[in-house]
Amino acid sequence: MKKVLFIVCCLLFAPFVVSAAPNLTDTVYVEHTAETATAAKSVAMSSARRQVFNRVLARYAERGVIDMLSAEMTDSQLLNMIGTSSIANERISATAYSANVTVTLDRTSVERWLRDNNVPNYMEAVDDFGTRAQVFFQIAGGLREWAALTRDLREAGVWRELDVKLSSIWGHNVSATIAGGRKPMFIREMRRLGWNVSDQDGIVRVSR
Repeated sequence: MKKVLFIVCCLLFAPFVVSAAPNLTDTVYVEHTAETATAAKSVAMSSARRQVFNRVLARYAERGVIDMLSAEMTDSQLLNMIGTSSIANERISATAYSANVTVTLDRTSVERWLRDNNVPNYMEAVDDFGTRAQVFFQIAGGLREWAALTRDLREAGVWRELDVKLSSIWGHNVSATIAGGRKPMFIREMRRLGWNVSDQDGIVRVSR
């Protein structure tokens, strides 16, 4: 009996992992001046990489934590996190540089950095369900409050229509997907139940 209970607890509290496809690319506009064009470009590119790093990881972790930890990284360390980069609309003068810089982070390096710094994140929970919408919950009550929330949605008669599918539970962080076409209904119901909801970068975030 004890062995059965142990197995059940492991299944409930271990993270559920699905096929991942996080978006690790972003584009920023940078403009810098320096004593030479070469120096201005060097500063601009370092700034672009740091901006993209912070903006991209803020999709899957708390922005404040990412900003604080990345501020301690050197430009050299940050460069190791970059997979690819490209430049468009580049303008150069004797002492100035500007461009639109697109950067894609290296997933392996980024996941290692998040893990080494013990940053709670949804990187592995992001999936590729096509028309499905990704939802990230911050639930203080963990599994118990998640169970209460699912009960509320069932009692409201919308659970089946929303087609909620759990992706992962990790402490206070819960990741799930819903039918993409039901996002407005989901947001409306969650707010009616007293939850705070935001919809940014195609990701719905829910918290108390």
